[in-house]
Amino acid sequence: MDAAEQRDRMVICLAALASPVRLDIFRLLVEQEPVGLESGEIAEYLGQTHNGISFHLKSLQHAGLVTIQPGGAPPTLSRGHARSLRPSVA
Repeated sequence: MDAAEQRDRMVICLAALASPVRLDIFRLLVEQEPVGLESGEIAEYLGQTHNGISFHLKSLQHAGLVTIQPGGAPPTLSRGHARSLRPSVA
């Protein structure tokens, strides 16, 4: 990946974290790494609806910051960009 591609990828990641709720979700997942949290637990902890958390998790997944496993496994941080952002936002 060249410098321009890295910059563009980082802009996508930072844009996803511009939402206070998504930033809170990301911070929770950093704290719970490597196990993750179920979306219902995230919703309860943040006082949000399950549907709202699902929407935000999809945005974080699209940005490559979280991995959502099929079959109901808890969302976890993705490797790469998410790990490189941890010191900045955790």
